[in-house]
Amino acid sequence: RHRGDLPVVVDVECYATYCDTPPPAATVREVLDPLLLAIEQQYGRPAVLYATRDWYERYLAGSYPDNPIWFRSVATSPHLTDDRDWTFWQWSAREQLEGYDGDEEFIDMNAFRGNREELESLLLP
Repeated sequence: RHRGDLPVVVDVECYATYCDTPPPAATVREVLDPLLLAIEQQYGRPAVLYATRDWYERYLAGSYPDNPIWFRSVATSPHLTDDRDWTFWQWSAREQLEGYDGDEEFIDMNAFRGNREELESLLLP
């Protein structure tokens, strides 16, 4: 890692069979809690937690106050029901950007809640 690298992000979403039968919150926390602790010990900063509204409500709401939230909400405003502020907001997954020539037709677009100094404070030491 290099000084000034972007923060580590943990994606808290379903995949495969977990989408049909989501595990209980306690089961997820048994894995997530030690992972977040190890990341913070290794990198000196709490990981950013990325989640959709459903997965935020199911696993993150009311917990993890030290971890910045990257909230995906492309259909509605990024209001978190536990009145916590989001740090990043993914507001679209279907944008096209002039100059982009990657394999995907559409790209995600995100906003940061804060100023440059606040963004730089999230970078790895």
